[in-house]
Formats: sequence, structure tokens, C-alpha cells
Amino acid sequence: MSPFAYRFPAASGIHFGVTSNISESGLCVYSDVRPDQGEQIEFRSSLPVPSSRATVRWVKKDAENLYKMGLVFE
Repeated sequence: MSPFAYRFPAASGIHFGVTSNISESGLCVYSDVRPDQGEQIEFRSSLPVPSSRATVRWVKKDAENLYKMGLVFE
């Protein structure tokens, strides 16, 4: 797991989460903020990824105030 900082381009503020896995096409992130499916995000991570932008492919509530989201790199 690696720290993950992200923001929604249309809104202010930075949100934080942790990654749980990564592939060539995207990654899975846990966060306390629930994004909408299809929403775009900009992020920073120490992981070797091909882009700093991604689209939310899916979101699942994992626990109280914790969401798991699948992101696809742009």
C-alpha cells in the first residue's frame, strides 16, 4: 500500500487515500471520500504510473466512511 493524494479538477481541496493494487491500466484506491463513477481525478503518487490523471471506473462502500474505487489511467 502506498499513500495517494488526489483532487477533483472541478473542485478545490486535496483528498488522501492508499493504493491497494496497481496494473498497467489503472489502480485500486481506498479513501474516505466517495467520488462519482465517471468522475475524473488528478493525483500524485510515488508509484511508477503512466499518468497523473484517471477516471473513476467503479466505487464500492467498503466500511463506514471508507470507499474502494477502481481508477483507469488516462
